[in-house]
Amino acid sequence: MACKPLKPKPVRRKIFLWKKAEIHNIKEDLQNFITTFKNIKDRSVESLWQAFKTAVQTTIEKRVPTKMTLGRNTHPWINTTIRRKINQKQKAHKKARKTKKKRDKDRYKRLQQEVQWEVRQANKKYMEEVSSDYRDNAKKFWSYIKSKATNYYLKVPSMSECGLKFREQ
Repeated sequence: MACKPLKPKPVRRKIFLWKKAEIHNIKEDLQNFITTFKNIKDRSVESLWQAFKTAVQTTIEKRVPTKMTLGRNTHPWINTTIRRKINQKQKAHKKARKTKKKRDKDRYKRLQQEVQWEVRQANKKYMEEVSSDYRDNAKKFWSYIKSKATNYYLKVPSMSECGLKFREQ
């Protein structure tokens, strides 16, 4: 039985980069909207609200740059330094594909090996933490076990299958 948690793919979220926003252009767009807003014939609260809301949303979409992020669900042993290395590796892969230079390919391969080694070390350390203090920190232990059995009909894998080692105290 495989010991990898089967999690759904995390949802990517859009983040607005307000520091890079074109504030002057946003003000201009909203000033232009004011004149059209005053001339709306249907004066019900709902129609005014919808007009205002769509104007603001379209202005933001047009004038504020965005980026997509990863979802929040990552493995507990992946920390920020490993995440940065993964991002560096992905950038190096893009560059190696684009330029097709040997130097870029070698850099990508080196980063790939470093990331793989660091992830394995972090995973090993996390497994040791979970298995060593399972009596002191039961929540961490049982949340790990629960992540292994994602379906109620699946059997929970044995501790040795998941790489957990226990010491009798």
